[in-house]
Amino acid sequence: VGVRFEEPVAVRPQLAAHEQPAIELLGVLLDDGAVAPTIPPPEFCRQVADTGNLPYMTRRRIALQDAVAFGLAWCWSGRYQDRLIFPVFEQGRLVYFQARAMWEASEQAPGTRYIKALNPPRDSKHAVSSDVLMNLDIARDYPRVAIVEGPIDCVQTGPSAVCTFGKRIYPRQIGKLVRAGVRAVDLLWDGPTEKEPQGALPEMLAAAPMLAAFFDVRIVLLDRGDPGERTRDELDWYRAHRAQSASQLSGLRLLI
Repeated sequence: VGVRFEEPVAVRPQLAAHEQPAIELLGVLLDDGAVAPTIPPPEFCRQVADTGNLPYMTRRRIALQDAVAFGLAWCWSGRYQDRLIFPVFEQGRLVYFQARAMWEASEQAPGTRYIKALNPPRDSKHAVSSDVLMNLDIARDYPRVAIVEGPIDCVQTGPSAVCTFGKRIYPRQIGKLVRAGVRAVDLLWDGPTEKEPQGALPEMLAAAPMLAAFFDVRIVLLDRGDPGERTRDELDWYRAHRAQSASQLSGLRLLI
């Protein structure tokens, strides 16, 4: 799948000292980013490629070919029962995964806690979400890499996207982008909602200065909601027509 959005003019916003602590930049350059392979999901997980579309995939508009391309799986028993598995690979090794509930909070059994996402067992040897970027092995080959928040956003945005698992990017994740040879990035986190009228604009403006030390940085402004609610064609359009340099947006506080 090719990238269909326009190439921007290279922009490197100037960093202010208070925006980018030197120690964090040094950490990006010195940390080799290596993490140990993780414990794979148990044997009662199956690849989506072997089972076909799941009702949850239909609701979230995840095409079967995309599920296959991103290596999605699902579990029918155990800790990750009825969850869709989004794997993270580094040089072909499974280093992390997130297991998303394939049911809504309203469908949760009364008196039980709804947990939307489960991660691998946590210990000192293995990666946590802030150590990894989903789909970097593939996205690194594209001229611009989209940085999105969640794994569904990543699948919907396409093979040029990586997922940070949250509205923040950490030095180790930036170091992985640098070592992967990435040169240009689009920050594509959530647009405004009723609950958050600015969406993730404040978080994108906070992340941009550190990224700008290493990459040509654009911020992509959705008019509402999150990328996972859009089609790939829509997201390509936003990247082509609604992307602006972080310096252009430095004084912006509201999207509307």
